[in-house]
Amino acid sequence: MTNQHVLEVVDNRLFGELCWLTLRAPELARQVRPGQYLLVRCAGPGSYDPLLRRPLFVAAAEETVGQIGLLFAPAERGLAWLARARPGELIDALGLYGSPFELVRTTRTLLLLGQGPGLPALLLLAAQATQRGCTVTLLAGAPAAALLPPPFLLF
Repeated sequence: MTNQHVLEVVDNRLFGELCWLTLRAPELARQVRPGQYLLVRCAGPGSYDPLLRRPLFVAAAEETVGQIGLLFAPAERGLAWLARARPGELIDALGLYGSPFELVRTTRTLLLLGQGPGLPALLLLAAQATQRGCTVTLLAGAPAAALLPPPFLLF
């Protein structure tokens, strides 16, 4: 069953060529697992814009404040629209989709390698693994330093 969500933009920050969008989503913050994504509508309410929804991995989830974070490169028209969203605006999303990554209980060290649009899924996995006491090394590849996520992301 697909769940539709209307999510409020809390914060929107640009880090070089990447956009970090913080959304108020208490239900999703409780449910999301690393590797899951949302299908985000990249057009305003009531718009007849034919753009398809964009799949975006959830890069962070903070259950205590009821927020999730999306990290993406606004390299095309739909994501450029999303990158202009301002606090208080509402975003339409469907999800959660995808098979979550599972950590074995005995995992103590974790090496993550990634790049491009799949990298945000690894950020959430790294955060949850460190909360469980794992030592995590994340190697993120990009053609330019401006395409890498910032060293820390805050809600």
